[in-house]
Amino acid sequence: MLNGRKLDNSEIIELLEELNEKAFNKELIRQLILGMKNPSEYKVYEYIQCSFAYNSLRLSDLTIVPAQIRSIYDTGTFTQTDKIFEYNLITETKSHFNAFNRLLQTIGEELSEKIIKEFHYYLKIDDNDYIINDHPVGEYKVFPNRYMNFKTSPPETTAKEIAELIKWYKAAPKNFETLARFHSRFTLIQPFKGSNGRVMRLILFRECLRNGLAPVLIRCQNKSEMEQGIKITLNEDKPKVLTELYQKDQEEFLTNLIPLMITSEELDKFRK
Repeated sequence: MLNGRKLDNSEIIELLEELNEKAFNKELIRQLILGMKNPSEYKVYEYIQCSFAYNSLRLSDLTIVPAQIRSIYDTGTFTQTDKIFEYNLITETKSHFNAFNRLLQTIGEELSEKIIKEFHYYLKIDDNDYIINDHPVGEYKVFPNRYMNFKTSPPETTAKEIAELIKWYKAAPKNFETLARFHSRFTLIQPFKGSNGRVMRLILFRECLRNGLAPVLIRCQNKSEMEQGIKITLNEDKPKVLTELYQKDQEEFLTNLIPLMITSEELDKFRK
């Protein structure tokens, strides 16, 4: 809950230019964890849950609109005549909410295979296709898959490649270039049958929070730019397109987020 004068646009722009990201993330984590326990008291939690779920589901080509996301957040359902369509959208949305809660619950831990598999588990445990066809939930793929025109890792080497990727990541500097390379390599491995993009976007948000980088929420309208950035990073080892997308979407996200969590009287606490 905010007690104080609401920030005006000039103050938001000024803070973006000199934001102390570590201090900001510490306060954001605090408010999100409190919001997970008392959702109605913290607009930050509500905003991120709804915005993150909407953009990530749309990036995964699900047809859903913000009003439906909000209705599911508020009531657990929405009005739709096609019951199968309704069930799938509701379960996918609720599952993303639950996966984000798991992100917050593990925020004090280093990234691991266990956490990555848990994200997939929370995203797919109620998925109708997985239930009917007995697909593995929270476990690596058992059949080959593809990403665009790239040949992805075969099932038999997936566990080893993810372990090597995490080992590389732990030793690397924590910045957007490292995250872009991790993003691209994870995408090429495609460790799960499905929802690899959603898992990776949870990892991206989480690792920004953990490492003093203001979080990135990739917007659905930038899907082609994201895919182009991944492609260039994989083919040429040049992550610039992807890191520039991170920066652009980070700024858009923060512009909407900052007024929900900081008052004018608190500005100095979050300046460099």
